Amino acid sequence: MAAMAARGPAPPQLTVLMSCRVREEAAGGPGGGQGAAVRLQLSMERPGEFRLAARLTEPVPGRSPVLHEFNLKDVLYEFKSTTCHRISTRSQPTEQLTYHFEDEREAQKWSTIITSSLREIEKASSTSGQQNQTGSSGTPLQPAQPVTEGGPGLGAEPTRAGPHICRTGMDISRT
Repeated sequence: MAAMAARGPAPPQLTVLMSCRVREEAAGGPGGGQGAAVRLQLSMERPGEFRLAARLTEPVPGRSPVLHEFNLKDVLYEFKSTTCHRISTRSQPTEQLTYHFEDEREAQKWSTIITSSLREIEKASSTSGQQNQTGSSGTPLQPAQPVTEGGPGLGAEPTRAGPHICRTGMDISRT
């Protein structure tokens, strides 16, 4: 028992939802996916908590197999085309990672998994937001009218919080 306590808490168990082979675009710009071969992996720690990782496909001595790892709720995910996807984070939106899928069908499966995971995060976020908007009497608190560019309530759409999914160049309704 003492030996187990000395090791500390066990790392959280991840459930891998999907993993696929892609090419990371070279840092010099569009290279048609001529960068390193990596494996994108979407995992779930617990319901509603997802991790997105880019891992080396082949081990390199002295280098961590994890190139990038993100909490999915912090990710800005963009579909540039059916086989080209771009990832950035809310904290550093100008630092972008671009990945090229070798197989269009695998890219379609990946986009379906990513999109549904982002929707689940958004749903969980809005549910927790609703729970936080309940007064001490148990009655819902009414949110203030959003102020938009044209003033309150003039038909302009307020900016929504939650994960950002940009679908340029790709019709994901087929997925």
